[in-house]
Parts: sequence; C-alpha cells; structure tokens
Amino acid sequence: MLTGILFTINGLFNMNSETLGLIGIGLGLVTIFFGLAYAIYGYIAFSKFSKYAPRVLINNDYVELKSNVFKSGKKLVWTDIKKIEFRPYFISFSLSDTNFSFSYITNSDTAMKIKELLRSTGENKNIEIIGG
Repeated sequence: MLTGILFTINGLFNMNSETLGLIGIGLGLVTIFFGLAYAIYGYIAFSKFSKYAPRVLINNDYVELKSNVFKSGKKLVWTDIKKIEFRPYFISFSLSDTNFSFSYITNSDTAMKIKELLRSTGENKNIEIIGG
C-alpha cells in the first residue's frame, strides 16, 4: 500500500516538473493511476480489515482459512474435524464427510503460531493431531 502512495506522489512531482514538460504530465498521470491502483490492491490483499485478504482465523467455534485474494475462504467447524495433519506450510483436515487441505505462505514464526494454536485447540477438543 505504501508503494502505491509513493507512486502517486511521484506522479504528482512528474506532472509539476518543468524539465519534462508535456511528457511529464503524461508520465505523471500514468504513475498516479498505477499508484492509486497499487494502493487499493495493497489494502484489499494485505489489510487485516479486508474480507478479501488471506488469513487463518482460529477460535473456539471454527477455523477459517483463506490463502488467496482471488479464492473464497473455507470455514471448518470444530465438531466436523476428526484429524489434523501438519506438514511444512501445509495442513490437512480430515472432516466428517470429506478432506480439506490448506497450503499457505508465511514466515516460520507465523507458521509455528498457527500450528501451536491449532494443536492446542484441537487437543482440547479431542481431535487427533499428526505431525507438526
């Protein structure tokens, strides 16, 4: 999002540049347009307040998983989860009627926090935990 704001500011400077003239105005308009678009995308894709942003939400009632801006998320109710299997940056859930797998990209600290929270909540609910 910050990059988009910086592009927009750069576009304003290009438009007001006397050395670039007419080219500066065109370059400024293009830079402003892409800067604003990038700032909006940054908010949608990475803000914790965006409903479109990738996330892992774990509470006492359900687990909500969303790995991509362009894909819909999946909400898993704890009572439906029978087994959780951990692999590096990959979690497999055995549910009452099907299986669901979730791969994610994050840093190792966040990956460990996700696994720890899933493990502790799952163990409290007598769910089989494998790996991790």
